[in-house]
Amino acid sequence: MRARGSSAELLLAATLALVAAACFRPEVDRCKISCEDLACPLGLECAADGYCHRPGDPTDPPTCAAPDDDAAVPDDGAPIDAALPPDAALPSRVTDLAAGSHHACVVDADTRLVCWGDNRRAQLGIGTAPARTGMPQIVGAETSWSAVDAGWNHTCGINNGELFCWGNNDSGQCGGSGSTVIAPTQPSGSGSGWLAIAAGGVHSCGIREAVAGERRLYCWGSDSRGQLGDGAGVTGNAALREVAMSSDGAVHTDWEDVTAGYDHTCARRAGGEAYCWGSNDHGQVGDDSELDRFVPTRVAASSPSALTRYWRIDAGANATCALGQVDDASDGELYCWGDNSGNLLGLPGVPEADVPTQLAGDNWTFFGVGTYATCAAPLAGGVQCWGNGNTGALGDGTWRIATSPTPTALTSGQFDVVAGTDFACAASHAGGVWCWGANPHGEPGDGTIATKYAPTLIDDAGAWTWVSTGETHSCGIRDGELYCWGWNESAQLGVAGAEALEPTHVDIGAAGGTWREVEVGHRTSCAIEQDGGDRRLWCWGTDTDGQTGQGMTGPRSPVTIGPASAAWHGLSHGGNAVCALDGDQRWCWGLALGYGLGNGDDALAVTVPTSIDGPWIAVTMGNQFGCALAASGAVSCWGLDHRGQQGDGAAISTHPTPTAIASLTTATALAAAFRGDHAVATDGGQLRGWGRNDYEQLGHSSGDADVTSPTQGGAGRTFEQLSAGTRHTVGIDDGRLYCMGDNSGAQCGNEALGFSVATPTQIGTATDWQRIDAGLEHTCGIRGGALYCWGNNVHGQLGDGTGARPVPVPASLPDTVN
Repeated sequence: MRARGSSAELLLAATLALVAAACFRPEVDRCKISCEDLACPLGLECAADGYCHRPGDPTDPPTCAAPDDDAAVPDDGAPIDAALPPDAALPSRVTDLAAGSHHACVVDADTRLVCWGDNRRAQLGIGTAPARTGMPQIVGAETSWSAVDAGWNHTCGINNGELFCWGNNDSGQCGGSGSTVIAPTQPSGSGSGWLAIAAGGVHSCGIREAVAGERRLYCWGSDSRGQLGDGAGVTGNAALREVAMSSDGAVHTDWEDVTAGYDHTCARRAGGEAYCWGSNDHGQVGDDSELDRFVPTRVAASSPSALTRYWRIDAGANATCALGQVDDASDGELYCWGDNSGNLLGLPGVPEADVPTQLAGDNWTFFGVGTYATCAAPLAGGVQCWGNGNTGALGDGTWRIATSPTPTALTSGQFDVVAGTDFACAASHAGGVWCWGANPHGEPGDGTIATKYAPTLIDDAGAWTWVSTGETHSCGIRDGELYCWGWNESAQLGVAGAEALEPTHVDIGAAGGTWREVEVGHRTSCAIEQDGGDRRLWCWGTDTDGQTGQGMTGPRSPVTIGPASAAWHGLSHGGNAVCALDGDQRWCWGLALGYGLGNGDDALAVTVPTSIDGPWIAVTMGNQFGCALAASGAVSCWGLDHRGQQGDGAAISTHPTPTAIASLTTATALAAAFRGDHAVATDGGQLRGWGRNDYEQLGHSSGDADVTSPTQGGAGRTFEQLSAGTRHTVGIDDGRLYCMGDNSGAQCGNEALGFSVATPTQIGTATDWQRIDAGLEHTCGIRGGALYCWGNNVHGQLGDGTGARPVPVPASLPDTVN
């Protein structure tokens, strides 16, 4: 399953590809091939500087150019929950490409980092929400990324020579503390000078040149099978440990490339020698044994008399492949060893190989080893795959096992290719990224969760990525730009005028800044802007209860509030009170009566953002109460309890600080009602609701009685995303949109349903809803990148320039948006 970051920009005019799509790793100095000890690949010549050059070009190394019998299965599945879609669309050209277990990343031609797919352990680097996204996401605002690699549930990259990791960290694989790292974070003591990075199952490795000419190899994380290569064999270690020993008794400082499998590691030295270590139960170390190795062990020769040297090496989950030459030949031979289940190695009839075994054919350029299938790019052009393609990983429109290289629908042109668990992606040297295969978490990056049996181009069209609905106004984000519309009586739109009937550009923030989140309240708005490496928190509108964080001084223009260096995310607006997360710490401001901020204080208001507690991965605000979600899935609530909104099943008892709800321990989605008195969660795959239920907003009938503890509702729906309006609730289940509760303003998208909807009822028939947000009497959502709103429109809050709408209609797009 290991997919790795490769250079997507090698000029392949007769060049043997320099980027093996190694699962879980990028490579070092992708624009140069050392030829001091290794013959040059096809069409290149060794020059006096020790590097391979194109004929007639002796001074510069090759330049990194822009990435120049079964029935077919229809591709018509549902879309994915993309609660936090990208700040910008995926660029058509990339310089590095990586595929992890169920997520993928690229470094684009502007050296930005973009990721998509599974995000349940924050492996996309965009925070903990959404749990998955099929829409490419820009990670932070840094523009100096040189390499990225995607592991099982974590990711690492190199920015301006510095090392960053994020995602699952339960074995220290991100090099820091805590079980989850939600944004790119430098491992302690990592320093600068990093050249290559590899992310494995629960460990990571990298090559660093802190001293000129000394390229040292370090690993960190789990060492349960010896995959750190330091001979220790400890369970886990967040500290970076140098790979200081090898089976030849030497300490090497000439490491060129590294790749990580699930629990084994391989690396290549300058002379082309390959070493592996760690788990070896399938022969993935390649030393003609099946004994785990705790130090780098030289990979055996492909035959007793052959001298095999490698240009690139790539580790899959339990297998390894390498591209190289034998006895100074330079014909692009591909060798594989390890687990051959499903013919992953392309060696029919061989269950596993303990030594490198050549795949039939030669002149291969790029390749990537997955868990179930391997894909490679031949010099002649196109992409071919082999192995278990029952989930579409062959990319040829079929589902079957292929025992030999099989052409995908990409039949011409030069590509970089990487492979994940059961999907693959390819970047064309001419521009464009295609993905195919299994799609439970958005791996192909096209916004759906339908299996892709043929390569699908990741669309680079602009799209709405965020929307928030309040009482009488709404705001959204499109292509990283901020827009608001509706009533503007208290300057809550951030623009001039009494109201705006269509989305209107909010011209605030830094030039080149990117808006990531926006949340609107009663007559207030707050948003998070990314400017370089900083995230800034902005608020504006009425400030009667301190909800703009500016001191209760009346309507306010947009200004930044709170610490400038905070890692703001997870913004939530309850109407007159706001909370946000800085990392995993909760900050709140606004109305505090009834302990509505959960800070132990029943004061009138908190007028500036104030740090309260943590750690949390999400926070949601209702009417003078709120709830927060811990990484474990536990839910805690605070504030008023007059309608049972504390969910503790006890007599009415206001909670001054967050108090755990004992029956909610595995929650994955959580929402408190905007200016309302109920809350809902998805826990154990079921909808659970508590608090006010007079409109059946909890998804079941209680005879208008309040519900004091989480009670199952939802008629069997498993919601991946939830939003609670004042008296109604909406949710997305596999791309389909459902509503329950108050429908007096047609906020449930169908006036024929009556004034209330007792059980979740689908809104329309669309299957590509990505984000949803419920306000007082209107609702807005994003599907296919387009913005739709419905319900009460007395102040233009639907953004279509007309009156009330009982069904979803697209918001108007003025010229400034298009």
